[in-house]
Amino acid sequence: MWESSVMKKQMQLQSRHSPIPVTRMKLPATDMYPHITKLIYDEWQEVWNCCAGNKLHAIKPTVGDYKQKTCLSRRDTVLLNRLRIGHTRLTHSFLLSGGDLPECGTC
Repeated sequence: MWESSVMKKQMQLQSRHSPIPVTRMKLPATDMYPHITKLIYDEWQEVWNCCAGNKLHAIKPTVGDYKQKTCLSRRDTVLLNRLRIGHTRLTHSFLLSGGDLPECGTC
């Protein structure tokens, strides 16, 4: 039963992308993990590329593992990313306080 579900999944993946040849050879599922992971990342990357107008896309254009500098804490990394996309207390304090969107006096 398990082998037939794996074969069905392989055939579906091959019909969509064709990177994995379908064989009748019995393989442990762990041998397929890298291939399946790559297919998932490729699909995720396609979706992420469609969101090119997203501010986060400018910071991190590729999906997958996030290699952060080990000398920075999680808090510092979040602060740097917020600064890169322009989310500061000065520009977004109304969201945190639940207030109304501020209006520019010159506009």
